[in-house]
Amino acid sequence: MLFKRISPDFVITNPKGTLAQLCHEGWSQVNVLTSPAGSFRGNHYHKDNLECFYVVSGRLRVFFSTIDKSEADVQLFNEGDMFAIYPNIVHSLESVSDTVLVALYDKGVEKDTGEKDIWPVE
Repeated sequence: MLFKRISPDFVITNPKGTLAQLCHEGWSQVNVLTSPAGSFRGNHYHKDNLECFYVVSGRLRVFFSTIDKSEADVQLFNEGDMFAIYPNIVHSLESVSDTVLVALYDKGVEKDTGEKDIWPVE
């Protein structure tokens, strides 16, 4: 399996707006990313981290593959979608429109040694 669609813990919408609780445990690093339409990010994998994305706004095309490219998939994600990417899965993100994402990592990319769990693909 290359990725898994998941859901926030809950989403409440009322006249005051929307509250989306993405999680309440299990993640040690949380980032917010903004990307203009047409931009690409990624083309890497994480050996040690389960990575999760929540699409706050916009539209995103994500390319997934195993390191040896024996398995691949492309998925389109929209505002409100949430998905997890397993360790050792190459992923590239194309912003179809301006996007805002929340990225969560179960262990964190920065290691105590100063190294990062980000492995680029040639």
